Amino acid sequence: MSLYMANVVVPNTDSAWEELCENSNAWKGLLWRLFSHAGLPENEGGYVFRETIKKDVVKFFLMSSHQPDVKAYGRRPITVEMREVNTEAFCPGAKFRFLSRFSPQRRRADGKRVLIRDAEVPKWLGRQIFKAATLVESRIIKSGIREGYKDEQVITHPWVDVEGILMVDDTQLFVEKLVTGVGRGKRYGLGMIVLRPN
Repeated sequence: MSLYMANVVVPNTDSAWEELCENSNAWKGLLWRLFSHAGLPENEGGYVFRETIKKDVVKFFLMSSHQPDVKAYGRRPITVEMREVNTEAFCPGAKFRFLSRFSPQRRRADGKRVLIRDAEVPKWLGRQIFKAATLVESRIIKSGIREGYKDEQVITHPWVDVEGILMVDDTQLFVEKLVTGVGRGKRYGLGMIVLRPN
């Protein structure tokens, strides 16, 4: 599987800037255009992302198994920087630091999903990456709530920021996990495993 990283920067001069700042539902549609040339359905996976909203720009950092189309936005003032990642670096035994925003939930007996307690997050994360990698250490540094909309109803996704170290067990499974993410709320920028220099 190929692995691509991309940075998308939407300045406040773009027509979609205000909506992107106020409505997280607009993120998925904007980013999907990067992959529409590959025939990827809009509601399908194949990439995960994190967003950063500042005073004058909205930035998206993506990982994908499809090569993004850097010309997808035509003459709009949106910039796209993309590079292919050498996956040979993810050899078994390699360790990486990460800082990620997850929505760790479990389903109760009544079918309702609830947020997992902080003390249970390492075990939950270990299960999510099982066979792909081993969680060496982790700690929660922040938490919050993200809201979105589905069928005109407000959907909430509680999240936690987790940093730590993981060790690769299987290169192919690890790359797949990087592009599929972990947990729920991926269309709202949750679940991406963001690797940092060790």
